[in-house]
Formats: sequence, C-alpha cells, structure tokens
Amino acid sequence: MLNLFARCSCFPPLDEEALKLVLLKPDDPKDLTRDQMQRIERLHAELIEIEPLRLEDWIFGFELDDDPEQAIRTHETALFVLRKLDAMTKLTLELQTKVFRTLISILMDHRCVDPQRDICGDLPDWQTILDMCRQARESYATWCES
Repeated sequence: MLNLFARCSCFPPLDEEALKLVLLKPDDPKDLTRDQMQRIERLHAELIEIEPLRLEDWIFGFELDDDPEQAIRTHETALFVLRKLDAMTKLTLELQTKVFRTLISILMDHRCVDPQRDICGDLPDWQTILDMCRQARESYATWCES
C-alpha cells in the first residue's frame, strides 16, 4: 500500500532494468472478501488524516497486494500500536503520519528504521515498539472486533 522502498536502506538500490520490471509488473487485482472490504473501509475512516487517499485508492492498493489479508492485518496492527503510542506521547498529526509509516516498515521487518532516533525522542525505543507490534499481532482476534 505504501511505497516504503524508496526511503528504505534494507534493500539494495534497483538498477534501471530491475526498476522497470517492478514498475511494469502486471499484477492481477485480487478479489477482496466482504469482511476485508469492511476492514479497509474502517482503516480508511480512521486513517484519513494520516493517509489522505480516496477509499477507492485504498481498495485498489490492497487488491494489488500479493497478500491482501496480510497487508490489511499489518495496517490494523500499525493503527492499534499508533493509538497506544499516541496515548503515551500525544503525537501531532505530522508525527502520527511519520510513526504510522514507520510502524508499517517495522511490521514488514525493515530494520533500518528507529522511531526514537528518526522521529521523536519521546517515543519508546525500536525494540519496545517491535514488542508492542508483536503483542498487538498476538491479541489480534480480540481487538480487531472493537
């Protein structure tokens, strides 16, 4: 959904030919279930200020994902952790946006980001945030219904 690779040092830079293959890769949109559509609508509504895209763009992004269910869960987990961090530190909208994108990176196993160093010293360290993400994933079944 988010283009994180442009700013991520976890991956080596792509040469021009590799970049063309990535950009021109013909993806077949995946069919989303009714449940997935409802969850995307909820994410869109709750994250509209952080990721101000039209709902149709959100849906299209998830349809093109190799694993839409995993992508939706990643966004739900990032939102859950963002709420916890915001309750702890009262983040501005700008910081919420940066933290949310960083959480997505962390949840995608990117090790090049450090929220405390890169965003705000008031945030917990990388390992604490990673632990929060793990706990959120483990308790997914209980909080995704709320």
